[in-house]
Order: sequence, then structure tokens, then C-alpha cells
Amino acid sequence: SSDGRWLAYAEADPKNKNDLWAFDRDARRAVPFRRTAFDEAFPALSPDGSWVAYQSDESGRKEVYAEVFPGGGRRVQLSLEGGIEPIWSANGQEVFYRNAGRLMSVAVKAGSSLSAAAPTGLFEEAFMRAGSFAVPGYAATADGQHFYFLRSPPATPTSRRIHVIVNWLEE
Repeated sequence: SSDGRWLAYAEADPKNKNDLWAFDRDARRAVPFRRTAFDEAFPALSPDGSWVAYQSDESGRKEVYAEVFPGGGRRVQLSLEGGIEPIWSANGQEVFYRNAGRLMSVAVKAGSSLSAAAPTGLFEEAFMRAGSFAVPGYAATADGQHFYFLRSPPATPTSRRIHVIVNWLEE
């Protein structure tokens, strides 16, 4: 969380697939946030810390949801036709996520309740996805206008030259 109190994460469970947990720094303990028979992953806390966006396969395919945090309960589905790897914009007014090869955006108004507009596609991208339930394979700049993506390595390795300079302090 932006105040440093909470750390949201996914944990593998042999019975429940992946579950969402939150570590409370003040209490020095981890508490379950979402433990279901479904696969929940990629939790992302809103900038004000009152909501968490995550992906879940509860509907039969991976979709993006936002749920009130830390208590849970009130939940809003943000994606409509599949979604993974959600992240919040720095101002908390958008949630970005991936849908197949597209980067999507959902305008949100968060407070004690959350309202969400229909998702819109921003652009197609061919960059790699993150593995398992780690952090997303992309990030947004603070203004939400530019993005950084992990890029897949080239199909054929290129030779690289490494120059080692010894005794460089003496030269």
C-alpha cells in the first residue's frame, strides 16, 4: 500500500489453487484476503489503499475484479470478456489489464463504493506475460499515458561482445 502498511500477495495452496493474502506490517502478521476454490492472483492495491484489483477464474475464465480492502466483501467485476494482470493508475481513476493481446483500461470512481465504466481497448501489444502469480509484466507511468512492458527475448540469440578492461584505474 502507498502508506507502507499492507503488502498484498498471492500464495499457492494445494487445495485452493492460488489465494490472496495481505501482510499487515503494524500487526506483523499475514491475513487471508480471498480464499476460495478458484484461482486468484495478481493483487494490486489502489493508491488510497481502499480497494484491491485482482484476477480470478471464478466465472470459468480469468476476469478482473476490484474488492474493498482490507475487509473484503463488496466486489465489482471490471473486465467483461476476460482479463489478467490488473494495475491501478497512479491517480486511482483507472485500472489497466490485459485481454489476450490488448491492453485495456477501465475508468473507475473509488470511495466507499466503486463504480466502473465499460472497458476500452488502448492498443495491441505483443510483449510477454508475467509468469505464475508474480508481478504483472508491465507498468504505467505516473500520468497513465505511457507503459513499460517486458519484452520476449529474440527467437534466435544474437552474439554479444563483452569488453573487459583490466587495470583501468592505471590507464
